[in-house]
Amino acid sequence: MIKLKAMSRKLLFLAICFLLSCAVFSQTLQILDAAGNNITNQSYTIAGLSTDGELYVDYGEIDVQNTGNKTIDVGCRRYELNVGNNTSNYYCWSFCYSPMGAGTQPVHNDLGTVDVAAGATDTASFKAAHKPAGFSGTNTYRFVFYNSADPNDSVYLDVVFDVAVGIEEQLVAGRLNVFPNPANSTATFDFNLSQTQADASIVIYDVLGKMVDEIILSKQADQINHSLKQFQPGVYFYGLKIEGVIRLTKKLIVAR
Repeated sequence: MIKLKAMSRKLLFLAICFLLSCAVFSQTLQILDAAGNNITNQSYTIAGLSTDGELYVDYGEIDVQNTGNKTIDVGCRRYELNVGNNTSNYYCWSFCYSPMGAGTQPVHNDLGTVDVAAGATDTASFKAAHKPAGFSGTNTYRFVFYNSADPNDSVYLDVVFDVAVGIEEQLVAGRLNVFPNPANSTATFDFNLSQTQADASIVIYDVLGKMVDEIILSKQADQINHSLKQFQPGVYFYGLKIEGVIRLTKKLIVAR
């Protein structure tokens, strides 16, 4: 009798392990950033200003990979987790939708699906945008990608639009650009500083918001060449910092 009970417990334990292993291996989707890093079930931050007309995750910046051995029809669902009033948003997957006002559709299901072949990565279907309409704050959207034949086979990405208060144009540099973009080993930053602005620099930070470089600027110059050899391929953001405040933010892609 004791042996039978022990065997029963062992069989139950093995059955649970089997079910858990099936659950783990049933997930065939992954989310990758532009550098190929696995960011499944994580967050991805875009920084900008309230005066920006639109902040967005562009095509090819976020990719969906099928790690399975057969084609999957992948659906997409968007949730508003924390979105400012009077803002609007839209996204593209199987369709591109018109901007939706905050709160009007807190959960939105894409009407179609995107076929992703076995072992393939879709790099051309997803785009997400936030229109701040002059309002600052953190706005978070969750995008769930799922196997339409098995909705439990799903992954998500929280896209965070971190919107700072906009500065009037006359108070900031007339321009801030970088070329080429995408860049390889070096990039040229083109900027314009007024004679009254001091303590200015260009800061570069990664998608997680960590500052990875800072370039001190001079009023006597309007361009500066800078090495990017220490940067891993991927998406970065560069901003103009004046007297400790970041006034402009733009996107930089490093490709090898």
